[in-house]
Order: sequence, then C-alpha cells, then structure tokens
Amino acid sequence: MPITPDKMKLYPGGSIRSPEWQAIRKEIGERSGWECEACKAPHGDVICRGAFKGRAVYMLKDGDTFDEETGERLGTFHMDDLRSPRMVTIILTVAHVDGDETNSDRENLRHWCQLHHNRHDAKSRAVNAARTRRSRLAIAEFFEDET
Repeated sequence: MPITPDKMKLYPGGSIRSPEWQAIRKEIGERSGWECEACKAPHGDVICRGAFKGRAVYMLKDGDTFDEETGERLGTFHMDDLRSPRMVTIILTVAHVDGDETNSDRENLRHWCQLHHNRHDAKSRAVNAARTRRSRLAIAEFFEDET
C-alpha cells in the first residue's frame, strides 16, 4: 500500500527514498539475510503460495515447501500437490511493529513479505478506511440538494 505524503515525511530524512531511510532498510535487510522475518520467504524470488494438507504454504522453484506462518520446511513437493496455487514475487518491506513511522529503533523494525506486512497493518488500515468513508459521506451530505 502506498505511503501517503503526510506519513512519508515521518521517515528518517523525510522520505522512504532518503539516504537515511535507505541505509536503515539495507541494515534491516542484512539482519534478516534478505528473508521475511516471519516466514523466511526470500526477497525477489518468485514463489508459489497455496494450501497443502490444510496448511497455508509456499513453494520455491525447486519444490521445497514451507509453512506460510513459521517458515518451517515441510518437504519437497510438486505444484500439483498444492490447492489453489498462485505465483507471487516476494518483495520485502520494512514494517514498524508499533505502527509509529517515527520510531525507527531497530528493535521496532521487521523485514516482512507482503503477506505478513499486510496482515500486521490490517487493523490500522481498516480504521483509516472507515475514517475516510465517514469523511466522504460527510462531504457528500454537505452538498446534497435539500429540495
């Protein structure tokens, strides 16, 4: 999800493109070994997400299959073994565990894949979306014709 301009300025250097934030991002990437700190999915790889025997899993090109939550290796399988397979390119992003973009303490930052970052942010995004909908309704009501 794109970072809004008002949130962007909260990052070190005032942007996720600033040299300060890029240095932090690199540091967190090196700490994680460029793998998701939740599931160990490797940055930049195309993986296959799906279900195997009732578990959410992901599979690498060589068939090695891992639990989607823990990164535990489950074995080597074939894509035909997966239910509802879908291909995904893993892009790791830096998440603020406490949700505060001004808190760039390294203990507060995690290198997560899209799945885990989005899950973590889901509640705050729902709150923001509801706030936006209420705001739009209020504006629409203001302009309604009263005839």
